[in-house]
Formats: sequence, C-alpha cells, structure tokens
Amino acid sequence: KDLVLDQSPAAGTQLKKGETVRVTVASGRNEVPDVVGSDPTSAEATLNGEGFTVAVVEELVADPTLPAEGVVSKQSPPATSRRSVGTEVTITVQKDNGGP
Repeated sequence: KDLVLDQSPAAGTQLKKGETVRVTVASGRNEVPDVVGSDPTSAEATLNGEGFTVAVVEELVADPTLPAEGVVSKQSPPATSRRSVGTEVTITVQKDNGGP
C-alpha cells in the first residue's frame, strides 16, 4: 500500500517552480494483468508496473500445440484476480528442449 507505481515527468527531469508532478499510487490491492502470450521482458515490465514482483520459471517443451518458445504460457496468480501490491506473480516461459 502507498507504493508509487509511476510518475510523470520521469525522475531526474528538471522542472520550474510550480510545475506539476503526477504520481500513480497503489491502492493496496491491484488487478493482476494478463501477460500470457507476452515475451518475458514485456510481461515483467507490465507486472512491475502494477506493483507486483515477478518470478520466472522455464518449462522445457517439444509439443507444437503449446505456445512458441520464449513466450509466457502460464501465470499464477491468474489474470484479473486482485492481489496485494508486492505479491509475487510467477510466469512460466516455454523453452524448446530440442526434441522431435
């Protein structure tokens, strides 16, 4: 709770006296965004931006019906659930094991 998620303008920007700085503050519980199908870097940035921490798990696959290598195939807790700011979201990223 009371965690600053974003600010505008960015840190280090020179402002004149009286100019406005906008901040986005977490309410304590945020909705978990859907990051399945995203690349891991984008998924992590999206989740961090909502106030969550991220754990990445790699899963070896050789099944062509599963998402492509290098994309998020699962997440826990699930998208649209509400969790406390600072909660860890685990994302599973497909990794090709070189199988047939």
